[in-house]
Amino acid sequence: MTSGSSTSGIFSDGFESADSSLWSSTVGAVETQNDGTGEIFLTGGILAGQALSTSNWEISVGAGTQITGNVLFDVSNFMGANAVAPLGYTWTWGERSTAIATIYGSIPTGTTSWNVPINLTAPLAPGTYYLLFGMNGEFNMSQVLSCDSWAASGGVIWNDGNDYHDMAASDISFAHNNGFVDSWQYRTGSGYKPADVAMMPVKVVVSGG
Repeated sequence: MTSGSSTSGIFSDGFESADSSLWSSTVGAVETQNDGTGEIFLTGGILAGQALSTSNWEISVGAGTQITGNVLFDVSNFMGANAVAPLGYTWTWGERSTAIATIYGSIPTGTTSWNVPINLTAPLAPGTYYLLFGMNGEFNMSQVLSCDSWAASGGVIWNDGNDYHDMAASDISFAHNNGFVDSWQYRTGSGYKPADVAMMPVKVVVSGG
């Protein structure tokens, strides 16, 4: 998606890539080459009093306790300067249509570093949850986190199996290592298509009750 009237680099179904020749149509094959619009890598931070780093992306908290601190990460936006590229995150214990935080409405092309404050309450039920950070060439974070292109008919559709909340533990682990989810189903103007989706996770293990 681009601002203004420019359509350079946009697929006919509304999904934009920095280079359409890199688009991967292979379904099911896991690769480390990112053919999408960007990538996100954790670089540090302190969350719930626990240090985060490039290798340590997990925190442990008690049920119902506060999760506060800062998360540091680098984002690379592969799209052109005219592309609108919102950046934000969700938390998987929230209602997916409202558990949305927009960090920035449109990040610039290239790599930028971010220091993002977090202030959430852990869920009451013990288990493994995630903060999932993402960006893409859309108008808003609802489109990004639902993986629904601005060109897809019917607007944003939640709970259709391709939201960030639907990503499996293997997808999330892959994203931690590579900065994106490989061949995720993205709803475009011409249906669901595999796309490499920028994503960075922080694992939240909740104990007690």
